[in-house]
Formats: sequence, structure tokens, C-alpha cells
Amino acid sequence: MAHGTSGSAWAALAVKAVVQRHPFSLTLVISWKLASGGKPDMTHRKCGLVAGILFLAVALMPVAAVAGPLEDGMDAHKSGDYATALRLWRPLAEQGHADAQFALGFMLEHGQGALRDRVQAHMLYSLAASRSPPGEDHDTAVRYRDTVASQMTPAQITEAQKLALEWRPK
Repeated sequence: MAHGTSGSAWAALAVKAVVQRHPFSLTLVISWKLASGGKPDMTHRKCGLVAGILFLAVALMPVAAVAGPLEDGMDAHKSGDYATALRLWRPLAEQGHADAQFALGFMLEHGQGALRDRVQAHMLYSLAASRSPPGEDHDTAVRYRDTVASQMTPAQITEAQKLALEWRPK
């Protein structure tokens, strides 16, 4: 950047919430960046000071937690209220929400709140993996799918794969 660039080009304040796809994690990332291509002058220092004050104001601001059905389902699951977790997660999973598909698959694999259904669990893990970007969440869904597959017959695996291919959001 040229030395005469205005202060607004020298500092950027970004607040970004990143919700990881694993159903039991939430991450809030707050970042501040001051970039300078030339020798700092008073304009740059003022801009840096303003950006620093804004950063602190945002960082120290109380964050209101707004829980939705996914989070409410997590709370219900953690407390052992599997019927409520199923009731909250099933509609989300049917709409294609990868976190809900993973969580519902886990419950069906382990018979939590419903009869154990490895075919449906396999299908849901496959769907969650297909909707997750490459990385930890995708790899976790694949690992769980493969684990449940090791406890299934070839016919059950074929049925689960067919269901996943035919699945459409509601």
C-alpha cells in the first residue's frame, strides 16, 4: 500500500462466528488486523488505536447465547432426555443439517431414545459426511459410518447406501 493511503485501508476489524459441524462444539473467533506497507505516521497510529479500542469493545462485550433446536437437543442429550433430543434433531436432520444428521445417527447407532437402527445410523453418517467440508467433521462422520458398517451385514450396508443416495431434504 502507498504511504498516503487513508486510515480505513490500514486497519480492519472482523468478528466472525464459526460453528464447527461437530454437534458438541462451538467456536467464536474474534480477529483484528493492522497492516502497513509504509512507515507508520500519526494517521496510522490513530487508526490502530481506534481499531484496538473497537477490538476491546467487541471482545469484552457480553455475548448473548441464543439457543436453537440443535443446541437445545445437545442439552437434552447431555441430560439423558433422549426423547427430546430426537424430537428436536429429527426435523433438522430431515432438512439436511449435517450436525443434526450426525447426532441423530449416533443416537440410532446406540439405541438412545429409539430402537437401535444401524442401517439408519449408517445412512445419517453418510449424509453428514457428504454435507461437511473436507476436514475434521467430515473425517469424524466417515469414521463413525465405517465403525457402524463393521457391525452390519453386506445387505444392510447396501440398503443404507441406497437410502443415502435416494435421500432428499424435506
